[in-house]
Amino acid sequence: RRELQNQHNYLETVLGALSTGVMALDRQGRIETANPAAEQILRLPLSGQKGISLQRLAELDEQLVPFAQRVAGGLRDGQSEGRAEITLYREEGRQVLLCQHSTLQLATNLPSGHVLVFDDVTELVRAQRDAAWGEVARRLAHEIKNPLTPIQLAAERLRRKYLAKMSAEEGDVLNRATSTIVQQVDALK
Repeated sequence: RRELQNQHNYLETVLGALSTGVMALDRQGRIETANPAAEQILRLPLSGQKGISLQRLAELDEQLVPFAQRVAGGLRDGQSEGRAEITLYREEGRQVLLCQHSTLQLATNLPSGHVLVFDDVTELVRAQRDAAWGEVARRLAHEIKNPLTPIQLAAERLRRKYLAKMSAEEGDVLNRATSTIVQQVDALK
């Protein structure tokens, strides 16, 4: 009995230290246990919720409906393993969860329930999206910058070639126009 209690305490300590949410569900999909990270990620106190179904979990917080439906659907379909990316819409914005579930088996090889493991990957998805937009911006800047040098050189050539051949009034117009082109090209660069 003492050894069993020690193993239980050890497992609780390990699960408590994880930043990944871990939830054990019985065969009917009711919560058996959940670690503190699961409570933090789902923003719902789960320690006092033993025995409630995922559907009831969604009733406690309607923003968890996509989570509950997706996980319960995978369990209902009899999938022994599953993986899904689930997006929740919270007051403060989107929350993206990467979820994985597996069937727990007893020594008798009969399914005894399910384990659900999930991470909040919102920041990772945001960083990937920002990096992608950064790459788009870099390429766009490159495409804009490419034709600027030939535009500037053409304006300078026009000024050099025709300025001396024009009347003072026409030369002034050409000089102002080509100077504007060169200044704007520099500003764009």
